[in-house]
Amino acid sequence: MRVLFVAGACPYPPTSGATVRTHNLLRQLCARHEITLIAPQECDVDLRAVYGGCRTKVITVSPARPGAIRRLACLASPLPYIVAAHANPAMSAAVEKALESDNFDVLHCDSISVVPTIPAQARTARVFNAHNVEAVIWERYVENERRPWVRLVLRSQLAKVVCFESRLPGLFDWCVTVSQDDRLEMQRR
Repeated sequence: MRVLFVAGACPYPPTSGATVRTHNLLRQLCARHEITLIAPQECDVDLRAVYGGCRTKVITVSPARPGAIRRLACLASPLPYIVAAHANPAMSAAVEKALESDNFDVLHCDSISVVPTIPAQARTARVFNAHNVEAVIWERYVENERRPWVRLVLRSQLAKVVCFESRLPGLFDWCVTVSQDDRLEMQRR
């Protein structure tokens, strides 16, 4: 199977829950399938060596690094901050170019932050990998924040996250979750 794997962060070294999951998924996929990995180049290791083999291609793009003004502007975006702050035209262009130049069986979107890089008109089967139900995390932020003005900002972001996540099943053919609880939570929303 030919897989276009779009990652929101460098999957190596695996230093967080999300990168551990992504790294292990890529290792298993690379052993059996032809993988084209598109990831931000924000690590010091050669990803081709890590996920090597004759059936693996790695395309790296410069990561989005929003300055302070852009980060503030992201708060006013209709997209949640966790998506708007990672907007990356170079990643979008790389995904479009890969889809135009190759025929993939599956397009794997590995992070909520890279959902906007996936073209709506892509004719490839699309899979979204939900490392978390982000709305649950943002609900906890709101519940635990003591400063009223920060809580107000967090509530605004929570509403955007809930809206954005509720659209994911319509954008993808499959949404994969970490647990049964997460699956039920995504279905509930």
